[in-house]
Amino acid sequence: MRVIATLPLLFALVGTSAFAGDPYPFQRSDGKWGYVDDNHCWVVAPQFDEAGPFSEGLASVVAKGGWRFIDLDGNVVVPPPIDKNLMQLRDLHDGLAKAEFFTNSGFKWGFVDQKGEVAIKPSFNQVEDFSEGFAVVAMDQPNGGMFPMKGLIDKEGNFLIAPKYTFLQSFSDGLAPMGALARVGFIDVYGNYVIAPVFEWADSFSEGLASVSNNGKYGFIDVTGRTVIKPQFGDAQPFSEGLARVGYNGEMGFIDYSGNFVIPPNLEGATSFKEGLASVRIDGNYGYLSKAGDIVIEPKYEYAMDFENGRAHVGLPEGDFVIDHSGQILVDPTCDLVP
Repeated sequence: MRVIATLPLLFALVGTSAFAGDPYPFQRSDGKWGYVDDNHCWVVAPQFDEAGPFSEGLASVVAKGGWRFIDLDGNVVVPPPIDKNLMQLRDLHDGLAKAEFFTNSGFKWGFVDQKGEVAIKPSFNQVEDFSEGFAVVAMDQPNGGMFPMKGLIDKEGNFLIAPKYTFLQSFSDGLAPMGALARVGFIDVYGNYVIAPVFEWADSFSEGLASVSNNGKYGFIDVTGRTVIKPQFGDAQPFSEGLARVGYNGEMGFIDYSGNFVIPPNLEGATSFKEGLASVRIDGNYGYLSKAGDIVIEPKYEYAMDFENGRAHVGLPEGDFVIDHSGQILVDPTCDLVP
């Protein structure tokens, strides 16, 4: 049975703040979206044209052409139209949700609060989710340069850091990587460099470490700027669940906090671990790997997304599906807990 026709809004997002146990968006085979519980029973009836994950107790959905927020019981908290020019509404972070509007200047991003009111007017080309009270935003260069210039705003929409940097990422552990002209360091919330801009590239901190690169090699530093894992990898993703995916000699593996390989670099491709499983590519197909290095879900998919709340989206020649941790395809729920 075909489970979904298109990938959901859930996986258009880069990361979510959903909590385990929250209702999970699921698309019925007729195309309508509702929400299911951990037992794969309907808890919010399938009635929406789009449905995103719950975050901070609310989820953004589309029905009858309008965006709105619903609560965990499926009740409409903010009825449409939030704004007639609203094109996209994402999930909440720090009480604000990214929102794209059609304006006199074209498509621009701003932020909407839990009441559906525009909290920060749409004036940016790109925005990141709020993290630790701040959000990275990007605007065109005044002189028409190729790369957008990034800055940092607070929850009132005030610039703490003017949009004049080509590289700026979200705050984590009180620090954010920022730089220009291929020299990146880490700043505090006042815009002061705490770790000097001496890197070619850097990622936000995760689990106390941040990946950085120089001379084309990637390693990891701690929040003091001390090198913990020397630069030696072809690339590196942030640590997740105690392991980091790195590239080595053209293939991929996973290292621990000491930089030792826990899973040898013999994979064609891999993503970070989520819920104890990592999506990996072997012989051109995708499956899932455990932290012990065992293939637990056979590599037979055209793509395989990260697990979240016990479910992952995968692709087969016959269509797009949702699977559980055992690799079982989840079809339309037959149980209904909707009052």
